Amino acid sequence: MKEIFLSLVSLKFLMQLKTFEHSHQKTLAALSQLPKGTWSASDWLDDDGISDDMIKMAVKVSITDSELLLIIMSLLCK
Repeated sequence: MKEIFLSLVSLKFLMQLKTFEHSHQKTLAALSQLPKGTWSASDWLDDDGISDDMIKMAVKVSITDSELLLIIMSLLCK
């Protein structure tokens, strides 16, 4: 019984690993179609639900042949 359980656990792990590998390859293929470069944008949130202070949100996206880098920042402005 223990061997059957361990076999099922191993099979489930291998299936999850294959799913992850497939998703990873599909993601890399999709990202390779994006233009290379760096972009940034910012906008303001009216409040954070706790105070009425404005919050500046900013994002910077950089795409190279080997990586996708996202930098997300927020700044509370009183």
